[in-house]
Amino acid sequence: MLRRKLKALEGYGLVVCPACELESRILGVVGGAAASASAYRCLDRLVSERVVKDACAQGAAVIETGPRPIITDLAREYAKKQGVEFREA
Repeated sequence: MLRRKLKALEGYGLVVCPACELESRILGVVGGAAASASAYRCLDRLVSERVVKDACAQGAAVIETGPRPIITDLAREYAKKQGVEFREA
């Protein structure tokens, strides 16, 4: 039962890693290089205009979504105006 619950949490974006990797994962270091600052990660099923505004405020050029996201029309319009793209993570 614990494994099932853990898999469900991983589906929402939780990352399970050994303690020795914890610091590098928190700092966003992957393979010795910092993770891209131009990507904003949103694993919510619904992507609203507020999510796009938050991504733009952080300087993101790409919004990484979970599988099969529902993106509102306002979010698509705002993203298009700002030059932000959507990509499934």
